[in-house]
Amino acid sequence: MDTRTDLSRDLIGQSKFALDTPALLVDLDVMEANIARIVATCRAHGVAWRPHSKAHKTPEIAHMQIAAGAIGVTCAKLGEAEVMAAAGIREILIANQIVGSDKIGRLVRLAEQADPLVCVDSVENLIELDAAFGTLGKPLRVAIEVNIGMNRAGIEPGPSVAAFAQEIANRPGLRLVGVVGWESQATTIADPAEKERTVRNAVAALTASAIPRVNRGRTASTLASATVQATAPPRASRVSSLSPTFALPFGCDGSPGLMSYAAIASTATPASVFDSPLASGVPSVNFACDAAGTTTGAPGLRR
Repeated sequence: MDTRTDLSRDLIGQSKFALDTPALLVDLDVMEANIARIVATCRAHGVAWRPHSKAHKTPEIAHMQIAAGAIGVTCAKLGEAEVMAAAGIREILIANQIVGSDKIGRLVRLAEQADPLVCVDSVENLIELDAAFGTLGKPLRVAIEVNIGMNRAGIEPGPSVAAFAQEIANRPGLRLVGVVGWESQATTIADPAEKERTVRNAVAALTASAIPRVNRGRTASTLASATVQATAPPRASRVSSLSPTFALPFGCDGSPGLMSYAAIASTATPASVFDSPLASGVPSVNFACDAAGTTTGAPGLRR
């Protein structure tokens, strides 16, 4: 899939040393292999992949992920979703609550060109969303955010999720599609076994909170929008972020495909942070650093 812009197209065929610095470079072969690996891993575990756009914030890469098998994208905020929708992406999860008249007005306009799904965790927010979408003829898709250990937002697991689901079912402007959660408490755990236990316990609490059926015949699926740090989640039907596209350290084999290319004006010495690939004493040094901190030649663009 050719996703080059007019600006990048002009650089094709030129030496990497012609690039202005600093430059952020992507090895497309590595990135595409990583994307394919994630898609295959998710399929092997029976889950769908909705990658988080914060890994790249680039609509062209989001289109590449969808073409490879992702079901859509995840965005952290409304503004990011607007950018993705403007680029032709319709299936968008906003992994946050959209509150206030200004942002809800923008959400209504976003729904004219995409099919957004937003998180909810308060009755007050349900009231304002229902008021905005209740007369449009197409309800807004919502997912209940469940607090599975992050302690930042979300309904507590258990009976309170079922009660909140009923609040949604009573509002014609909203359609419940599932539950979401993020086990951020696992991100700082270094021990792999402890990390896996934490992730499994968190996602088990999420899936146990899923509401199979609510009043008015509306069915809610298990939408596990979890950042899986160790293994595929048990019984989850969606994953929104399975580690970054550019490096896959958790549960997927992959290679770093994102590199920083820069020019340093400095006198090279034995104590330099970056060893010069050129002769000692040369005041200008071109280098690239891979994800492991190794000084390398810049990968340039696809050959």
